[in-house]
Amino acid sequence: PVTAVWLDPGVERHLDLIRLALPTRRKVGVLWGPSSRLWRPALQRAATERGLQLVDAELPDTELFPALSRVLDEADVFLTLPDNAVFTPASLNNMLIAAYRQRVPVLGYAATHVRAGAVLALHTEPHQAGREVALLARRVLAERRVPAAGPARLWSVGLNDQVARSLGLVLPDAASLTQTLQRSEGKP
Repeated sequence: PVTAVWLDPGVERHLDLIRLALPTRRKVGVLWGPSSRLWRPALQRAATERGLQLVDAELPDTELFPALSRVLDEADVFLTLPDNAVFTPASLNNMLIAAYRQRVPVLGYAATHVRAGAVLALHTEPHQAGREVALLARRVLAERRVPAAGPARLWSVGLNDQVARSLGLVLPDAASLTQTLQRSEGKP
């Protein structure tokens, strides 16, 4: 038997954070690449359940920046998903600048995204990943069975106050967002 912990918090949690932090934003922009397109059905289902609409483009079917421009023209929040073919260090920086110029807040998947200019990020810190693996190992030893793979239960919300203010957004602090999101998921 094999199990795993996905360090990515799950698309549902990303959408819940959008609804919590940016409740008036309903059109979620997404660029799909070779690996992120695997999440498309789950993200579409979760968006529909939450009353959100996806505004998306498929890569490499189209050029990156024309696709980004089309998505940002319609979206009122931009969600990044882990995909090395779409989000390289150079392209991410240019995407953040393009989104900022169009006044579209970005929700990233790594703490570095917040430092680079995303308004929010939902991510698992290295110490959280280590603790998550330790908890999984204890569970396997205690129950003598291997649980199914699943998303990380330990995660953090990052917030770039400066970018949020410059976009005219009034957001709760990162700790409040984290606590509220955890409570909504039934976690202490």
